[in-house]
Formats: sequence, C-alpha cells, structure tokens
Amino acid sequence: MTCRRRALWLGLCCLWLAWPAQAQAQEESLALYYFHRPPFYFREGQAGPGCQGLVLERACRVLRAAGVPFTLVELPVKRVLKEIKWGHYGCGVGWFRLAARQDYADFSLPLYQSQPLALVVNHLRAGGLPARPSLGQVLTSGLTRGAVAGYAYGQEVDDLLARLRPPTITITGTSENMLRMVASGRCDYWLIDAEEAGWLLAHHPGPARALELRPLAEVPPGQTRHLMCSKRVPPEVLQRIDQAIASLYGRLP
Repeated sequence: MTCRRRALWLGLCCLWLAWPAQAQAQEESLALYYFHRPPFYFREGQAGPGCQGLVLERACRVLRAAGVPFTLVELPVKRVLKEIKWGHYGCGVGWFRLAARQDYADFSLPLYQSQPLALVVNHLRAGGLPARPSLGQVLTSGLTRGAVAGYAYGQEVDDLLARLRPPTITITGTSENMLRMVASGRCDYWLIDAEEAGWLLAHHPGPARALELRPLAEVPPGQTRHLMCSKRVPPEVLQRIDQAIASLYGRLP
C-alpha cells in the first residue's frame, strides 16, 4: 500500500470512528425542566398539549428558533435544582437569577418579567393591615406567612425576609396547596406575583371566598425569569439561545 493510500485509509477510519460520537452529540436532547405552576407553566393535558403557560411557551419557542432539540421533563421544584447542580444536560424554565445559583448554573437572557408582588391574605386576618400595605408592614405585622419550598422572590425581597424573619409555615407542594392553606387559616397570608394570584383566585372560587387580594406599596419591580442551565450546557448553545430570545422578545431589563 502506497503512503498516499495508507494516509487516505487512515483518514477514512478516523472519520468512521468519530461519526457515532458526532451524531450522538448532534441528536442529544436538552432536558427542559418545569413544574406545574399556572399561569407560568401548565402540566401537559391541563391546558392542551405541552409548552403551555406564559413562560413555558416562550421557552419552547426560543429553543425551536435556536435549533436546540429538547424534551419537556416535569419535576418538583427541589428536584429541578438538584438536576442542575448534578450537571445533567438540561435547563430549568423561568428561574430568578440569584447570586447563590450562579455558582452551579448559567442563565439565559430574561424570557419574561413578572408583575410586582401582591398580597393574598385571609379575610379574617386582613383587618389589621392597611388597604395598600408596604412589604415591611406585612412582614412585621405578626401574621404568619405561607411559603412554598424552593420558591424565591428575588434578591431584595429574599434579603428582607432573612433580616425580618417573619413567622412562616413552609410547605412542599403547589401554589394551589398554598392557596388552600391561607383560605383555611393554617397561615395568614402569602406573597405572590400578581398575575399568578389573579389566575388562582379566578380558577379556585371556593378558597377565593375566604381571601383578599391586595396590592403592595413600595414593592420592587417584578423579577425577570430566565432559563437556568447546568454547567454541562456548552457556552455556544447558550449563545444561540440568547440570540433567539433577543430576536423574539427583545432585551428585558
């Protein structure tokens, strides 16, 4: 065999050996982690086919525009965080960009900006609060706050909660569970994005009869929601995602 033929044969062998790995990498599907939290994310079947909700629909549209194959994976909130920390090839939908999370995750440009926080309060406990209370007045009222494990409010509000340490009952469950907790009097109030509060009260008229929805004074602007991706997601994939977000939705604050 001549040197030229030997070199050609070796080159073809290298390409043949490399092809399965390249094909596998091209076909690898990004796990898109979400949890049922209307109106941001809906479980498949409860609002039609997959990719339903204010934020989940945007995430799916962005990934398709970026040419990133993906698979919807519904998981509890805490499990999503674990999947990202473990470095699985996936992204969580609609997460706040917090300093502590940037140690183990990379974030896309904002997909969506939530409305400001509002107050859902049991009507039997609402009398001691102003019609439009400040966040500080609520947290120092002595009333018991309800919270869903794994949910955050953004750095400013989270820092205020850590400093004032209001009485709090935390559950591992859904927003619907939390709504019923406040309605039954097991806790007194819940801080929640205004659009989520409106949806829940409109779709759960039973608990809504025991509740009041109040705006808050001097509350920070609504938080931006991002794709939170594990460190295994390559920078070039994140760059394509960001380009698709900017093209489809512009650059939110």
